[in-house]
Amino acid sequence: MSRYDEFMKGLQEALDYEKGVSNGTLVHQLEIIDIPNYQPEEIRAIRLACGMTQNTFAACIGVTKKAVEAWEGGRSHPDGAARRLLGLMQTNPNFAQDNGILKTQGTLYEIKGNKPIHAAAPSTQYKSSKAN
Repeated sequence: MSRYDEFMKGLQEALDYEKGVSNGTLVHQLEIIDIPNYQPEEIRAIRLACGMTQNTFAACIGVTKKAVEAWEGGRSHPDGAARRLLGLMQTNPNFAQDNGILKTQGTLYEIKGNKPIHAAAPSTQYKSSKAN
């Protein structure tokens, strides 16, 4: 069957389906989950669960640090795309690393307590995971 014939067959199947004619065509129904709204404390909790500073978190989402500060302060709210990313990061705190958004280089550090990872040089609050 030529490409043209395949295209015409598919078009006819779509027209038949629209008319209610069942011709054995497999139909997929999709449900798109609503994008949630986030309260300032939820955004901060997501960021901290990801172990990020406001600066790193902002860079991963693609906004400015000022935007993250405003979200966490309740002065503004993230848009749809940022809210979708927040949902993904809430579900998986390693979303940025798992999807190549955040890459680590050099020595990795463990977090002691509830302190977020900072992109700057390691400080005394971090313990090297590298065996000495």
